Amino acid sequence: MGQELIASAQARRSVENVHAVTQSANELDTKTEMTVVDESNFDSHLERSTVDVVIDFTAPAPSLRYLTAAAETQTAAVVGTTGYTDDAERTLQQVTEDIPFLRATNFSRGIAALRRALRTAVSALGSYDIELTETHHNGKQDAPSGTALTLLDDITAVCERAAESERVHGRVGEQPRSAEEIGIHARRAGNVAGKHEILLAGNDEEITLTHRAGSRSVFAAGALDAAEWLSDQPPGAYDFDAVLDTDWTVYVYWQPMSVESTIRDMWQRYTDGDIDAESAGSSAYTTLEVFLEGIETGEYRAAEQGQRRGPAGWNVNEWVKQGILLCFSLHETTARTYGDVTYNDVLSLRDTNDLGTRGTRNTPDGTVIRRGAYLGSDCIMMSPSFVNIGAHVGDGSLIDSCDTVGSCAQVGENVKIGANTLIGGVLEPVEDAPVIIESNASLGAGCRVTSGFHIGENSIIGENTLLTPRIPVYDLVEEDIHYGHLPADRRAFTRYVESSLGDHDLFESGAYKPAVVALDIEDETLDRTQREEALREWAHRLKFEAPFDGFSTGIFHIFVTLQMSLRRHCTWLIRTEYVRMVSVWEMHFQRQIFVMQWKQTAAPK
Repeated sequence: MGQELIASAQARRSVENVHAVTQSANELDTKTEMTVVDESNFDSHLERSTVDVVIDFTAPAPSLRYLTAAAETQTAAVVGTTGYTDDAERTLQQVTEDIPFLRATNFSRGIAALRRALRTAVSALGSYDIELTETHHNGKQDAPSGTALTLLDDITAVCERAAESERVHGRVGEQPRSAEEIGIHARRAGNVAGKHEILLAGNDEEITLTHRAGSRSVFAAGALDAAEWLSDQPPGAYDFDAVLDTDWTVYVYWQPMSVESTIRDMWQRYTDGDIDAESAGSSAYTTLEVFLEGIETGEYRAAEQGQRRGPAGWNVNEWVKQGILLCFSLHETTARTYGDVTYNDVLSLRDTNDLGTRGTRNTPDGTVIRRGAYLGSDCIMMSPSFVNIGAHVGDGSLIDSCDTVGSCAQVGENVKIGANTLIGGVLEPVEDAPVIIESNASLGAGCRVTSGFHIGENSIIGENTLLTPRIPVYDLVEEDIHYGHLPADRRAFTRYVESSLGDHDLFESGAYKPAVVALDIEDETLDRTQREEALREWAHRLKFEAPFDGFSTGIFHIFVTLQMSLRRHCTWLIRTEYVRMVSVWEMHFQRQIFVMQWKQTAAPK
C-alpha cells in the first residue's frame, strides 16, 4: 500500500508527503523528494516534523509502535492495518484514545455502499441462508480479511438470528449445513487486490452482493480522503462512514469509544444550537443513560492517571464533562421521590443496591449519592454526606459526616476525608482539571479543597486547612513554592504570613494572609523520646535559659521539626494559655533555628 499512497498523494494538491517509513536506512527518494525514514527513527522524526496525519497500513506489531508515537505527539492517525490480537486491540484503544483516530478495514467507497446495501438486504431477508466469500492476493497474511469480518458485524447488527449463528469456516467431509450457520470462505491467489461476495439464498431465489477492487489505488484514495477529513476533527474514534457525505449511521468498533464519539457529536450540536431538551429525541437520552451507567461502574472517569506522578501525570477527559453538562441541559427539572422524600432535580439519585455487594456501607438518614457517581469497594459513607455527579471515590475510602464530594472530583483508594470537609467540584471549563486526591491521603476535619487542587499520595492534611490554587504551598522538603499542588508524602497545615496589605494605614499591627506549609511526612514519625532529645540538644547548643517560674505543675508539649541542609528548623516550646513569646535566632552549620518559649502567666481567678 505504501507505493499506492505515495502515488495518490502526489496527484493531490491538498496533500503533501512528508515521510515514508521503511526498514531501511535513511535516504532521499528522488522521485518524490520525500524523506524515507528508518522505522527505528520514526519517533524522533515525527516529533521534529509538522505532520498532520499518520497513515498506517502495516502489521499489528509495528502499527502499535507507530500509533504510540502518534499519541505522544498528539498526531491524528488513519489505520487500515488488520489482524490484531485481542490484547493488541486493547492496547490500540488505550494509546489512541486522546487523538483523532480513524480506523477502517476497507477504505473503498464501494465497500461503504456495499455495507449499506447489505444491512438493508439482511434486514428484509433475515431467514435466508448467508454465505460470505472473500478473495485476496497470495501474500495476504490474515484470514478472513478484516473487511469480511466487518461485513459479518454488519450482518449481526441488523439480524438477531445471525447474531446467534455459528460461523463455519469452509467445509470438509460430511457436514450438512444447519439453518443457523453462516459460511465464511477465504481464498488466496495471484495478485487479486480484493473481492468480497455475500450470498443470501432462500427457496427458489438468491441475491448476490459483490465488490471487486481492480487495484489498491481505490484504498489509497479512500485513506487520503479520511486523512484530510480527520485533520480537522477533535480527539475521538471514527469510522470511514463518517468521512462520506451521507446520513449513514457511524459505526465505531469499541463501545467506550462509541459512547465518547456520540457524546462529542451531541455536545457540538448542542453548542451550535441544533439540539435542546425538546428536540433531543430518544436516542440521545439512551446515550446519556448508558453514559451515566458507565460512570457509575467506573468505566468512564472525568480524569485518569497516566504513567507519571503529580498533576502532569493526569489526563482530563473533556468528553465526560461534556456528557455531564448535557445531562443537565437536555433534561427538564421535575419532581422526584426517593423513599418518602420529594425533591426537584434534572436527574434522579443513584441506585445504591450494588454497593452492599461490594462491601461498601452508607449509613441511613442523609447519605446522598447523585446519578453518575462512582463509589468503589469497601468504602464507608457516613451521614449526612453528599457525592455529586462525575465524582469517583476509590476502594476503601471514607467519606465522613457532613462531607461533600463535588462533581468530577477524583478520590483515590484508602483516602480518609475527615468530618465537615468540602471537596469542590469543577465542571466548567471542561478542559480544567477537577480536584484530585491521590491514594492513601488523609484530610483532617474541616478542610476545604477547591478549584482543581491536586493532593499527592500518602499526604496528611491538618484540620481546617484550605487548599486552593490561590494559596501558596511552602514546601520545606524541596524548598520550593507550589500553587495548586501538594507533592506526595507531605504533612501540610495552615500558617499565616505577612501580607502586603500590612503597609496600609488601616492595619496598625500589620496584615497576614493564609499559607500552607508542607513538611516531609517522615518527620511526623519521630517518637516522643526522639523529639525531646532533639529539643534538649538544640536548647543546650543555644545556651538558652528560660524563666520557668511556677512551671513545675504546668503542661509541657514539645513539637520538633527537623529540616537539614539549608532548610528552616523550628522548635516550639508550648506552655499553657496566656503566653508571651521570646524568639532567638542563631546561624549554625548553615541552619536557621527558631526557638520560641511561651511562658505561663497567672490565670485570672
